[in-house]
Order: sequence, then C-alpha cells, then structure tokens
Amino acid sequence: MDKPKYDYGDVVRLKFVNKANEPIEGMIQIIDQQGSSRYKNEPSYDIYCPANNVLYKHVGESLVNEFIRHGRLSEYGLVSPMIPKGDPRF
Repeated sequence: MDKPKYDYGDVVRLKFVNKANEPIEGMIQIIDQQGSSRYKNEPSYDIYCPANNVLYKHVGESLVNEFIRHGRLSEYGLVSPMIPKGDPRF
C-alpha cells in the first residue's frame, strides 16, 4: 500500500457534494494508513467538515478530489490526545 498523499490538518475537497449540491471541504483529523474494511488497498481518512459540523469516517483516498491547503487543527478548535503538546503542525 502506498504512503498517504495527505497529512494531518490538510484541508481537502471531497468528490461528493452536500444536499445543496456544493462541494464538501474539510480537514483531515485521522489517517488510517492501512485503509479500512471498505478501502483495503488505499489509505483512508477521517475528515471534519465544519460547515455542517460532520466528521466523515473512513473516506478512501480515491474520494478526495483535491488538496486545498495545509491547515492547523486548532483553526477549528480541534485537539487530539494523540498529538504531542506544542507540535508545530497543529
């Protein structure tokens, strides 16, 4: 399996749209490097979309349409107990 293309905190646009037919953008919170039950041959991600306050779980890398920018989890008021305090990526 290839290394994930995206990193923690990256803001991405997904290939699917919301009910208003608008593209969904969100920030990667979790990387499942071994994939998931649905996406066995590619990494998957948990992506938080603040516009509708939803966490999309196990999104396969093939469903990420494009990278928008590097972000920081703190932009959305998010923290994770797995991230060392003071880590400059967040």
